[in-house]
Amino acid sequence: MPRDLPAEWLPGIPAVRSARQIAAAAEAAARAWAQALSAAELPLITAYLDMSLLELSAALGQLAQYRPLLRPGARCGNPAEPGIHIGAAAQVISCISRDLRDIADGQPGTGHDQPGTAAITAARNLAAATYTAFTEIRQPAGSLAARDSAVSAFMHATGIIDTAIGNLAGQAPGLLAAILTRQRIRLEHACRSLREALVASAVSQDDQPTLTAAARVRALHPIMPLRPGAGDHAAIPPAAVMPRPRFLRASPR
Repeated sequence: MPRDLPAEWLPGIPAVRSARQIAAAAEAAARAWAQALSAAELPLITAYLDMSLLELSAALGQLAQYRPLLRPGARCGNPAEPGIHIGAAAQVISCISRDLRDIADGQPGTGHDQPGTAAITAARNLAAATYTAFTEIRQPAGSLAARDSAVSAFMHATGIIDTAIGNLAGQAPGLLAAILTRQRIRLEHACRSLREALVASAVSQDDQPTLTAAARVRALHPIMPLRPGAGDHAAIPPAAVMPRPRFLRASPR
């Protein structure tokens, strides 16, 4: 483990562990949805994706209520301020879910009688991972570093979901593809809000905050770095971010 990462980066923290599970499920979905999909699969995949984003929004909404536990003598300007930005990300993602619900041809059942293609299984697993995050992040509390690690992990997971949706859009017919691409723009907004939560956290703990310090935090957490040619991609020290797994990348739309 890199020395400059806080101990709270370990996956034993529920929010970090949940975000990593979402990232793994989203990576599997990105792979599966990069393959040719049948017209019969798309409604179920879209419905499961709607469920996934609804639960992700709810999980982030709970993370926004995080209660910082400060060490004796620790100074912090406004430890609750990052929650405002986390809550904004949750709201943006809830808009995505509402859009997808309007186009899905009915919700999938919860049993095992649904078609078992790889693409549908990946969608179902992503929904399960986000639901687990919602159930595990209840009344979150802990150190400021633990919250920062969780926010970083959710940024990473959201970036992989963006790639998965991009791959799905590449297999979808025109109207659905356009709607899915619109949701990638919203995911970008959500990631920006999560990054601003990290900036707010850093500034609140700095006795003499500067614009340069805020810019450094933003540089350490680029927006959607997995997108080819991402314009907000800075050179990042390897130890500064969670290792990013390899998977099929969506083309920009």
